[in-house]
Amino acid sequence: MDQLTVLDLVDDDDGDVPVITQTKSKKKGKKTAQRGKGKQREDPVTPSASNSEKVAESIILDDDGDVTLIVGNLSTKIRVSSQVLRLASPVWKAMFSDRFAESQASEVEFPDDDEEALLVVLRVAHLHFLQLPPATPMPFHRLLDLAVICDKYDTVKIVRPFITAWSQNLEELSLQNGYEESLFIAWTFGYHSIYKSLASRLVLSAIIGPDGECLNSGGDFLGPTMPLNSIETILKVREDTISTLLNTCYKKFDATLATPHVCTVNQKHVEACHASIVGSLVRGFHQLGLFPDRPAASEISLNISELSASLINLPIYSCKTNTGSSYNYDYNTIRDHTACTKAAQLSDPIQDILKNIPSAALDSHKTHMDEQAKK
Repeated sequence: MDQLTVLDLVDDDDGDVPVITQTKSKKKGKKTAQRGKGKQREDPVTPSASNSEKVAESIILDDDGDVTLIVGNLSTKIRVSSQVLRLASPVWKAMFSDRFAESQASEVEFPDDDEEALLVVLRVAHLHFLQLPPATPMPFHRLLDLAVICDKYDTVKIVRPFITAWSQNLEELSLQNGYEESLFIAWTFGYHSIYKSLASRLVLSAIIGPDGECLNSGGDFLGPTMPLNSIETILKVREDTISTLLNTCYKKFDATLATPHVCTVNQKHVEACHASIVGSLVRGFHQLGLFPDRPAASEISLNISELSASLINLPIYSCKTNTGSSYNYDYNTIRDHTACTKAAQLSDPIQDILKNIPSAALDSHKTHMDEQAKK
């Protein structure tokens, strides 16, 4: 991944204002958390007013700025330079060109954007580095809000010198329930290994809710901020894998039921031996909701990890027979038919399926993240 430094400044063709370059954007539909409004202030101070004291903020990033941004549901006012914005983001470059009304307006509304996340990007663009968050892991929801802004306005490039420090614990968080939106952060900043690992974990752990929604293993909604088509891909791989698991199990069951059984102990016990094996499969499948009806993969409520573990550990009971005299019962003549159950065991085929689950990180996903990582 190419790293830029604070000194990586560029000049735009339309002017001579220096700015660190980087880019990215926000996911449509992302809910904006309300922030407390502060009193009128210059740039750096974070407001701490109570709800009853909230007033619209006014932040000045450029004393000579020619446009004021009205941001978020708190209508925070931020005075900026439109020339700096054009240099920082191709989206803003187009927005503040002569083709759009924003280029002539003294105030421009950004009602759907998170105020604090947008302010971080604007501070970087205006070279207000001392007012940036510290070079330590950023709270997860802040990092997610920042990823949304960077994706929406293609500003990954200008935050690249700082994002490594702010996201240094992302890989660890992505392993935990409740942090599935790490997928969007990884997508935005080009962290392909984190994306691939998390997508694979979700394939194994995701369950389907009563309304068809994708939930984590704890039954919680994955969150509204996800890369385009990522959840659809994860659910497709999940359903295909469960379908393969079910087909394998039913083929094994049908073969065990229909194929003439061979008792490895003594063929005179073949009926009891066969009945014990078939009965074990019927009992186990019934407990999992797989018998007598044979549900489709989309109807399975268990996640892949739970389903596969249950099938691998499904007990196949063997009968025990006495090869001695029926009148003189001797424990030394008891024969265990465990070897007869081998053909009905599900462990090996299930484990083979798990080893060959397709990745939910498609080539198109990797291409996108490789491009992001270069910014």
